[in-house]
Amino acid sequence: QKKFIKVQVSAEFNQEILAQKELTLKVLNAQLEGIDRLEQELSVIDDDDDEGIDVETLESMPLGDLENKVGDLQQETSKVVNFVNMQEEELSLQGDAVRELEDNIANASEVDKFGLESELADAQEAMKLLNETLVGQRKNLKKQQKNLNGHLKILTRRKGVSDVDFKETINVQPLMTELTNQRQYTVKKINQLTEEIEQINSSQKTLEQELHSLQQEYQEEKENTQQQEKQLLQIYQQITETVCNIGLLEQILEPIQDQLKDLSGNMENIQQGNQIVTQVINELKSMK
Repeated sequence: QKKFIKVQVSAEFNQEILAQKELTLKVLNAQLEGIDRLEQELSVIDDDDDEGIDVETLESMPLGDLENKVGDLQQETSKVVNFVNMQEEELSLQGDAVRELEDNIANASEVDKFGLESELADAQEAMKLLNETLVGQRKNLKKQQKNLNGHLKILTRRKGVSDVDFKETINVQPLMTELTNQRQYTVKKINQLTEEIEQINSSQKTLEQELHSLQQEYQEEKENTQQQEKQLLQIYQQITETVCNIGLLEQILEPIQDQLKDLSGNMENIQQGNQIVTQVINELKSMK
């Protein structure tokens, strides 16, 4: 019975670990799909059309007004650049946190892994959301910079300045590198989890077979015990009936025994009377 409980607890614990790992694997597969989408979106950022610019209006606008407009665009673009840089830094920190959790899981016991893998799934989900946000912000920044550069080209031309190189400040390469790193870690983790799940499934199958065998043994023992109890009950009933019969016989025999005692006393009296009669007859014979 103790062995059965031990195996059952192991099987239930295995099942919980398996469910957690399968959930983590599902999250990782979704994350890998998200990385694929983000890489595709980043790859087409440079193909975005220029923001629509009303060249005729800008050409006829007073030069001072155009300079003010360009200044406003530069301030707006600078804010977006700062925001994107902050999110990139946060993404980098989040990536470090994910890798640290993965290292901790690699060196943790099975019990500790259960909680750490849940933390890892949350951290990976947070990184996925940051990635998606950054892609959208980079697209906005790309359009903002193209719009600013279009205004700057008209402004510098109207001011008589030529041969100005309007380089855009956005660079998607750091994010592409981070996505590549995430892909490598994610694929590695998926392969590792898949292998662990296969091992747990194999172990679970063995435990279930052992449980089935123990259940059969337990059922056989239970049936044997019930049969023995049934036999003992029958013997007990037979003994009880015998005891009851003995008591009844004693009740029946008791008055018979009393009658036999009375008869025995009467026989003694008769024997004594016979002896007296015999003695008197003998005496009479001797007197003749």
